Amino acid sequence: MENTINLYQLHCKCILILDNTSSKLISKYLDMSEVINSGIFSVESIYKKRKPYKSFGSIYLISSSHSSIKLVLNDFKSEKKRKYKWCFLFIINKINDEILELLLNKKFIKRIKILNEVDLNYIPLDKNYFYFGENGNFNPIVFPISLNNLIYISFICK
Repeated sequence: MENTINLYQLHCKCILILDNTSSKLISKYLDMSEVINSGIFSVESIYKKRKPYKSFGSIYLISSSHSSIKLVLNDFKSEKKRKYKWCFLFIINKINDEILELLLNKKFIKRIKILNEVDLNYIPLDKNYFYFGENGNFNPIVFPISLNNLIYISFICK
């Protein structure tokens, strides 16, 4: 975990905002204690009404669905109505041109510190058992762990 960012070292308080897809991913990868110990003040759903913390930063980990992106933009739609001071936006699958156009909103762009496309469109169900695809087009796949299978998994995840 040498390459991770500890928010305590940055001296900032952050709210982690998740949509349904990223919530499933986070629950598979991390314990809540790991999230809180990294400096996250609160973990919240993007779909629920949230209290504004105008002096806090926000970290959004969301899918590139139109509805999730619109909810992020609504959090920063005006200076008076913004919920957070700034945001790190991590999108867990491909960003298409339409979504990118939405994100280039002038009111939003000045609040964004990081925009990153993180290709995490799979869920590890076990050490060698993976679920690919959000929409159910893929069945779970079981791989015995070997170097060739890890290379194959890496190739199909890109």
